[in-house]
Amino acid sequence: MRKICAEALGKIGVHAKEAVPELTALLKDKNSDTRKIAAEALGKIGAKAAVPALTKGLKDKNPEVRERCANALWKIANVTAMPTKTGPQHADNASFQCTLK
Repeated sequence: MRKICAEALGKIGVHAKEAVPELTALLKDKNSDTRKIAAEALGKIGAKAAVPALTKGLKDKNPEVRERCANALWKIANVTAMPTKTGPQHADNASFQCTLK
């Protein structure tokens, strides 16, 4: 249900800014699909208040969540998140480093 709500809020876009605190809380959800959708929704809403939580999401254990957080940061704050390897040469072990443009 949380995932469906986050997806709906993302479709509403900038008019759903009131939901940003709830969506940033979902970035800590135990379900990685919910975290992915929350990050995507935050990017579509474009609230700068979400930047700190999305930056923390760049270290999520799930590579798809990290990617969605990086994309959201780019949309919100023109932040480029470059992958950096943190272990063996596998995409699953990539972390991200942010650079403001």
